[in-house]
Formats: sequence, structure tokens, C-alpha cells
Amino acid sequence: MSDPAYESLHKQVHALHFKVHDAIDDPHHATAHKLTEAMEDLENDLERQKNLRDIENRIKVVQNALLEARSTQHGYMSIDDADHFYRTFEDMRRAVRSMPHY
Repeated sequence: MSDPAYESLHKQVHALHFKVHDAIDDPHHATAHKLTEAMEDLENDLERQKNLRDIENRIKVVQNALLEARSTQHGYMSIDDADHFYRTFEDMRRAVRSMPHY
């Protein structure tokens, strides 16, 4: 049985994955690779409907990679894009925390 809340988050992350990929200026940067893998893991966890605390932790990994893009002079993504995506994932993290069974 599929949970609509998980499905909604999965669709949101899937769409964001493409937007984040397009915003990456240096795909060979180590943290860009880490970000891409973390987003794939997040999608997989949502698809499997893993524990919400695990989902939240995956979101934090994504956010940490975005923070690194903001804090380095020669990041793999523009600061504006990194800020935008960080806020988007923060909203998602809050939504996860407010889900039943958190």
C-alpha cells in the first residue's frame, strides 16, 4: 500500500533532482557528486517509504552539500542557486517532521 505523503515527496524530490543537476556548474566537483548521490538515496528512501527520521537525515546530507557550495569561493554551484535549494529542502524537512508517525 502506497502512502500519498511519501509519493508527493518523492515526486517533489524527483523534479528537484533535475533542477539541481541543471544548476551544477562543475559536475566533477567532489561535493557535486556527493549531492547527486544523496539526492538519489533520498529518492530511493522515499520510494521504499523508509522511516521518516531516516528521510530527514538524508535531507540534511543534501543540505550540507548545498552549504558547502555556498561557503567555498569556487563552489560547484552559484551561491544564489545553493541558497534557493537549501531553503527548498528546509521546507521539505519541516514537512517530513510534521508527517504522522514521525
